Amino acid sequence: TGDEMSGQSQRSPKRLKHRICSIVTFPATPIDVSNGISMIDLYSVPTANGQRVHIMLEETGLPYEPHFVNLRGGEHLEKSFLDKNPFGRVPAIVDNDGPNGEPISVFEGHAILAYLAEKSGQLYPDDLGVRTQINIWMSAVSANLGPAFAAQFWFTTLAPERSDMAIERYIS
Repeated sequence: TGDEMSGQSQRSPKRLKHRICSIVTFPATPIDVSNGISMIDLYSVPTANGQRVHIMLEETGLPYEPHFVNLRGGEHLEKSFLDKNPFGRVPAIVDNDGPNGEPISVFEGHAILAYLAEKSGQLYPDDLGVRTQINIWMSAVSANLGPAFAAQFWFTTLAPERSDMAIERYIS
């Protein structure tokens, strides 16, 4: 049904908006884990790729703690981060309660979204046709839109020298 596909959430838009803002401002509002629930660590920055994973974690209700990765400071190139993602890119997650109760690192937006859907049992129905459509669109975003947004972010925010031609290409 449409409700199964949309993954209608019981969480209020106001709460979601607050949580999304918190990843931008870091550190996020602490999450009470005194009940012993294992936490997923999200390593990210406030870009489209990072927000996509952040939103998925909110929608599934899985407990998580966001960690800002300082790209300008080269934190993504340090061994501690490369152990999470050997490509040195964000986002990445570490699920401390992964398969067989063992921690697992998951990187690449599409892989993270699929993993979280599988883990939570939400937003990824059993119907092969529907799952195929989900995979098609996640792949299209990952292969086409994601790189364009990443390039736009690089040229407008991180590049050591301004390139009007590059900015024009990705903004216009």
